Amino acid sequence: MLLAGSWAHPDRSLLKAARTVRQRALGLAGALDDAAALARVLARIARCLRVGGRVAKRRRAPGTAQQLLACTTDTAPRSA
Repeated sequence: MLLAGSWAHPDRSLLKAARTVRQRALGLAGALDDAAALARVLARIARCLRVGGRVAKRRRAPGTAQQLLACTTDTAPRSA
């Protein structure tokens, strides 16, 4: 769930994503016996992972993801 929900975004914190899943673990466990309820809980968790858990940008000491994103945007081919 963590990999599908937030791994594709380099500016997301895996620790924050794990906390989001832990916070919703009780609802997830309660929905295991009902496929429709499970789908709703998983969709809610996925929505939270898509929206939240961003890593704050820092000017003085940029994080690794921030530096990597800066490299990819600086070296992108420019059209005329």
